Amino acid sequence: MTAPDIRAQRGSRFWQSSLPRRLRAVPYMLGDTLGILSAWFFSYTLIGGQWRGFGSNVLSSAAMTLVWLTILLMVCFASISGCYLRRERVLGRLILCSLGAFVLTSVALLWWGGALRWFTPLFITAMLCAPLTIPLWRWLTELLIRAVAEVVDYGQIPVFVIAENRRLLDLQQAMNALDHIRVVGSSSWNNELDSTRVKNLCEQILSSGAAEVVLVHSQNIHLDPLWQNLHALGLTLRILPDWGMSEVYSLGRVTSFGGLPAVEFRPPISTGYDFYLKRLIDILGAGLGLVLLAPVLLALAIAVKCSSAGPVFYIQKRSGVKGKPFDMLKFRSMYQDADSRKNELLARNEVNGPMFKMRNDPRITPVGRFIRRYSLDELPQLLNVVRGEMSLVGPRPPIPSEVDQYKDWHHDRLLVLPGMTGLWQVSGRSKVQEFDDMVRLDMRYIQNWSLALDAQILLKTFAVVIRGDGAY
Repeated sequence: MTAPDIRAQRGSRFWQSSLPRRLRAVPYMLGDTLGILSAWFFSYTLIGGQWRGFGSNVLSSAAMTLVWLTILLMVCFASISGCYLRRERVLGRLILCSLGAFVLTSVALLWWGGALRWFTPLFITAMLCAPLTIPLWRWLTELLIRAVAEVVDYGQIPVFVIAENRRLLDLQQAMNALDHIRVVGSSSWNNELDSTRVKNLCEQILSSGAAEVVLVHSQNIHLDPLWQNLHALGLTLRILPDWGMSEVYSLGRVTSFGGLPAVEFRPPISTGYDFYLKRLIDILGAGLGLVLLAPVLLALAIAVKCSSAGPVFYIQKRSGVKGKPFDMLKFRSMYQDADSRKNELLARNEVNGPMFKMRNDPRITPVGRFIRRYSLDELPQLLNVVRGEMSLVGPRPPIPSEVDQYKDWHHDRLLVLPGMTGLWQVSGRSKVQEFDDMVRLDMRYIQNWSLALDAQILLKTFAVVIRGDGAY
């Protein structure tokens, strides 16, 4: 079999190589730099200052040092958090990185003291503008990169997929969901890949114009002949584990162990420094929330009390970390006899599994329907967070009777503090009808926890709550 040596070809293969992958971060870094500078520019414009250029009377050398310090910190934080290694789902992290850069810069501002006291309003205004200007420049950068990609063919990577018949369709759908990959061909196999089969398969791959081959491996296939042929042709081979185990592997992290690839499953964040850092953020966030939302909490309490007979708060036993029971607080959104009427409504449960959810529940009061739609009934749980019974982000705490119906693997969601919001809430809330799917989302959160992930979930929660998506 003769074929051209495609290892020196440009196009998508050059786009995916290691050096261009790093160089591709440069336009994003420049875009973030312009985003921060734009925030400072709008700050001067909004408060009536003048933009006279660097080193002028308005922008002293000390002030410009703070500006460039903010940019440097922003780029460093974004690099550490991986915002330049991937193109999707990074806006939340970018905004968090920009706020962190401004917070640290504020320390320098305080250190300079009175010499830059006039600079404080500019600093605060720029910090408020950054969450708007940075996403704008990221969008403009994406447009520029896509325009260049169309001209020099640095766009999607052409991929040829190989899997068993029963796995092939799932694999193709997964590949097509990735914006940087274009499936150009596929082949199924049900037996050993002998030399004749490998030769025909390689000819099929070459004719498709693929730059990479993705293969789902199983014990029935011997990879050496295929790998040797693809290696000689300069084609990249990616091997995926058995597609039937994809949900399990998706919870892990790919690492190197003794020079061999390994999937690492870390323990949940219930102990260690990570736990105490998360706990510190919970205390500060919940305490600040209680102070700022005090007028709202008072107004809601009055509305609940005046709308129907019964107490303001509904206190319910829930299962916390490792199943430990605690009293969860909520604003009462149902009539007093709601618990006694639950049994007669069980047949109308809209969730498949040990959880009760029902649209147009007759037990909900008019005021309760409003506060549940916008999750205002959950605000008293800020007290549960302060008391250490809950976290701002985590799996929702279940009722003990629901825990009694759990399968063995469901109990893993109880390994961490329950949260006021979580990955389920920002993934459709009540639109997710299968309880197993809810648990999978919780496990994905537990296995992939980070401060950046918590920040993303909190930001998405605000958007979901304002829209009232999936709440009833």
